[in-house]
Amino acid sequence: MKLFWKLFLSVCTCMMLAFSACGTFLIHSGFKSAREKDIQNGYNNASVVCINLVQNVKRTINLVYRDTGYEKQKNVVVRQAAQSVSVRNAGEEVQFALWTDEKTRIYSTNGLKGADVSICRDDLEAGQEGYKIVKRNGRYMLYTGTSFQVLDRVYYVETFSDITRDYENRDAQLRMFRMIMIIVMIVCLMLMAILNNMIVVPIRRLSKATKLVAGGRAGIRIRKRSKDEIGVLAEDFNRMSTSLNRTMKELEEKTKSQEMFTNNFAHELKTPLTSMIGYADLIRSNQLSEEKLITYANQIVVEGRRLEKMSMKLMDLIVLKKQDFLFYDMDITIFAEAVYETLLPVAGKYGVELTVNVQPAIVKLEPDLMKTVLINLFDNARKSMDGKGKISLFGVWVSDEYRIGIKDNGCGIDEENLSRLTEAFYMVDKSRSRANGGAGLGLAICNEIVKLHQAKLQIMSKKGIGTQVSVCFPKEVCRQVNSEKMEMEEEV
Repeated sequence: MKLFWKLFLSVCTCMMLAFSACGTFLIHSGFKSAREKDIQNGYNNASVVCINLVQNVKRTINLVYRDTGYEKQKNVVVRQAAQSVSVRNAGEEVQFALWTDEKTRIYSTNGLKGADVSICRDDLEAGQEGYKIVKRNGRYMLYTGTSFQVLDRVYYVETFSDITRDYENRDAQLRMFRMIMIIVMIVCLMLMAILNNMIVVPIRRLSKATKLVAGGRAGIRIRKRSKDEIGVLAEDFNRMSTSLNRTMKELEEKTKSQEMFTNNFAHELKTPLTSMIGYADLIRSNQLSEEKLITYANQIVVEGRRLEKMSMKLMDLIVLKKQDFLFYDMDITIFAEAVYETLLPVAGKYGVELTVNVQPAIVKLEPDLMKTVLINLFDNARKSMDGKGKISLFGVWVSDEYRIGIKDNGCGIDEENLSRLTEAFYMVDKSRSRANGGAGLGLAICNEIVKLHQAKLQIMSKKGIGTQVSVCFPKEVCRQVNSEKMEMEEEV
């Protein structure tokens, strides 16, 4: 069922129930009030008849019986007195009947002659009054009765009136009420048509816009036409659509970045493989001199080692996701010496002056992984130099944290590139990195290893001066060897 019909049926049902309850209550209240007025009027007529009867009885005794000889003819006296009673109400003569205490009717006006219904005969006792409504031939008759005492006997007076007009008025009001209900339903239908434009139509527009967004048209907006809940919903939809559009653009950019990553990664694998296959094919297919044979074989070895570095770095990235390494309390002095001995032959091969200067400390670390970090940092520092240069392996206390890292006097890095250095496959100078066998994975691996140690990677660099990369260990994982703490200022 559509929302319009739900609203229409709900509103109509509620209005009809409320209107019916109120209207029925008012009609029946008016009918009850009119009927009670007629009943009270009947009682009043009966009282007036009783008063006139008592007066006429006294007059009859005085005039006819001279105050004697009526003791055995009391009913006759009362009947004679009743014949002279005439009571009018609203221009009409009141019809009444007279009953004895033995429930025998001794007199009745023309309107009650032959009546088979009597409130006095059937229901009343001495000292009581009551009424009875009887429907006869489509008419509603009201019988009211009351008792009175005269000549030391109890008599009953019964009056009669037609109250059909009360029921006719009630029925007419009910018919009018039904007509009003029909008109109200028509008005409700018209109002619901207006509400349909105010409520349902904006919701339909919103539904249509939602379908368009679901179909890929993110960023679509709908016009806000009001400040009510529908308007707030439209405003929320516009914010959602704008946010979704922004998110989709970001996803598109990330998708493009991933495509670029895939292309670069494929190129990194393809270049050494193509070179190796080419040189191998030359060796297999041609008669070469010893000098060319050594040259081509050396190229295959160089490309193979480069591919080996690539695969090992990728493996490092995968392994680092496990995060189940064992950490040991290491003396940084001994650890730095081991790293220095590993790096010294490489530094000598490339003509780099390597120095080591570390302050004593005990740091909780995984030695193989942290050694990988320092070797990567050294390798990056070496590649930043066009020729001979200086590289320093340092370790220093700065307040409560301990920092160990590599400092060089190479070409330096622009400030805008510093924040992206830890992204996988990101290279500041692609031609320089590839020429030196780089794939842009080193600092990404280093950053992941550093996070495993609850540490952080700090990179400071100035173009044309050099770069310093530090691994900053928090006080929770490091302590001093002795009680004396030394501090050293860092400069780039």
